[in-house]
Amino acid sequence: MEDQSNWDLYLPSALFAYRTIRQQTTRFEPFYLTYGREATLPIELKLPSDPTVIRSDVQQDQQVEDFQEQFYQRIRINVHTSQEKQKQRYDAQIHPKQYAIGEQVLLKNF
Repeated sequence: MEDQSNWDLYLPSALFAYRTIRQQTTRFEPFYLTYGREATLPIELKLPSDPTVIRSDVQQDQQVEDFQEQFYQRIRINVHTSQEKQKQRYDAQIHPKQYAIGEQVLLKNF
C-alpha cells in the first residue's frame, strides 16, 4: 500500500478477514461466536441460492438454547486449555533471581 492516506478504505476488508479466521484460543471464528453461523463470503453473494424459510417454535427455540449452552461451555474449555498452555510456556522461561544476604539491589518506589 503505497498511498497511506486512504488506509480507512481497507479497514472493512481487514476486519472481515480477521473476523472470519479461526482464533487459536477459542478455536472458532469471531464471526461465528457473534452470530452463531458462518459468514457469507462476498463470492457467495453472487452465486444463486435457494431462499429458505426459517420456522420457529418453542421446541426449536429450546434446541437452539441447549446448543448455545453446550457451545459456550466448549468455548470456556478451549479458553481455559489455551490459558494453561500459555502459563506453562511462560513459567518455563522464568528463572527467579536468587539474592544473597548483604547483596545490593535496586529498590523502586512507585
